Amino acid sequence: MVVEDKYSLVRERILDWYKGNKRDYPWRKSRSLYQILVTEILLQKTIALNVSNIYNDFFTKYEDFSTIYNADITNLQSDIKGLGLSNKRAKILKDLSQMILTDYCGKIPKDPEILKTVNGIADYVSNAFVCFGLNDRTFFFDVNIKRFIQRVFKPQDVKVS
Repeated sequence: MVVEDKYSLVRERILDWYKGNKRDYPWRKSRSLYQILVTEILLQKTIALNVSNIYNDFFTKYEDFSTIYNADITNLQSDIKGLGLSNKRAKILKDLSQMILTDYCGKIPKDPEILKTVNGIADYVSNAFVCFGLNDRTFFFDVNIKRFIQRVFKPQDVKVS
């Protein structure tokens, strides 16, 4: 009973904190599977504000996987330079676009295991896409969530995917 009370209290406090502190990012309104998946790649290892700063211009210029696939990689790198890791990110976006256009007729595979065949896409991005894009109840941890769980619940071994 005490453990359940602790979980309930933590859940309540997190939801209360979110109500007063949530940020209004443009990707939270998108229902486009393309935008949701690409945004998760853009959000890797950078702060959300950086992605927010380029979001509208990026998706105006790169409106679908075809425009990414056909883009000159140096232009793509330049357009995402403010996020850091632009060479790596651009390669992931190009490889993902090629796979989706070539192997899946332009449709994003709904299986996270297929998405993970693209070098640079791992559990976090694929599961975030499944959660936010497909509204599937799944979980994924980033380093911030791992740190929070370790501090509050003190589990022996929390792996981040």
